[in-house]
Amino acid sequence: MKQVFLSFFSLSLCLFLFSCKKKDIKPLAPNYEDSVKRNLWGYYTFNNGSFEDKSGNGHNMRGVNGTQFGNDKANVANNALSFDGINDYTVIDAGTNFPESNFSVSLLMFAEKTSSGRIFVKGNFNDAKAVATTFGFDDDNKTNQLFFTINKETDVCNTSPQNSSLTYLNTGVTIAQNTWYSIVVSHVNGTEYAYINGQLVASRITPTPMIKSCINAPFYFGIWWLQDLRPYMGKLDDVRIYTRGLSDAEIKFLSDNSR
Repeated sequence: MKQVFLSFFSLSLCLFLFSCKKKDIKPLAPNYEDSVKRNLWGYYTFNNGSFEDKSGNGHNMRGVNGTQFGNDKANVANNALSFDGINDYTVIDAGTNFPESNFSVSLLMFAEKTSSGRIFVKGNFNDAKAVATTFGFDDDNKTNQLFFTINKETDVCNTSPQNSSLTYLNTGVTIAQNTWYSIVVSHVNGTEYAYINGQLVASRITPTPMIKSCINAPFYFGIWWLQDLRPYMGKLDDVRIYTRGLSDAEIKFLSDNSR
């Protein structure tokens, strides 16, 4: 009887210790450093004054009208785009082949002027046609707030957008001059989202499931179009373009680890 009791006790002790040991094993945290590389269409660090696409996809950017480089968030020289607010801008020509899909754009922004300025546009600079999406300051009302738009027209590629053609998402956050912000905007399954410093600040349902793919529409940064420049004055850095939406956790990771 004593031997049976000892055996039962030993078995119980082993099961208890094993159970405790299992509870001490904590699951690994998601590897967001790898996660944020998934479906990364273009990535631009601008380090050492380079327009190279660091995603490995070869979607390099180019500067127009003397675009310069300035200090980044860590105050390292020549590591961020610097726009003069007059007429300089950058282009990603490969944007003409961007797929009809969900998408997200993540970037760091340091605005020296917050009353106006277009941050990015996917459209045709020469005639303002094929404008699938825009993002920038509220030029018309000078609210110092940012707007994100999606074009809801059926024939996006051959028309110029009117105000009624665009679904406007107002971030509702007043942007301070000469301050770095982490920004993410996305359009996922027909809904616009805007995040500032890792926090969701606005969302809106659109009638457009996914943005249109137009072969005459590159990505432009820092400008609107030829007859209405609305130039951006300030710096941009760490620009990422995705062919998918980002999770809240990924957006928080990008904000917390921005340089």
